[in-house]
Amino acid sequence: MIEKKENALYILTMPTVFREGEFRFYFFSREETRKHIHVSSANGEAKIQNISPRGFWIFDGEKEYFVSFKDYPDFYTATVQQINDFTVDAFGNFHWEVLDIDIEKESLETPENYPLVFKKELP
Repeated sequence: MIEKKENALYILTMPTVFREGEFRFYFFSREETRKHIHVSSANGEAKIQNISPRGFWIFDGEKEYFVSFKDYPDFYTATVQQINDFTVDAFGNFHWEVLDIDIEKESLETPENYPLVFKKELP
């Protein structure tokens, strides 16, 4: 990808880590220092960043959301690769097929509107 800024050309490299069907997993070699990976398809783009012992952050191109292992315990035992292996549908919702987990973006934006929560003890 070539980006023009103030009459200068900057070549931004975006190495593809792998492809899965219509999804491309990649990173920008000259982006921020926090470790993360982007995933994109015809429906949109998002990225997982800052996986911690308490959860992880997911960025959909507009807003960043925290996914807590306490609120979503099935992610607690997931590998980094499994957490990064997600898709975004046409409505902006997140899907982890391998983990059989779906999260509606609206439930991350307004959790108070979703009082019914699946409870599972963390290991």
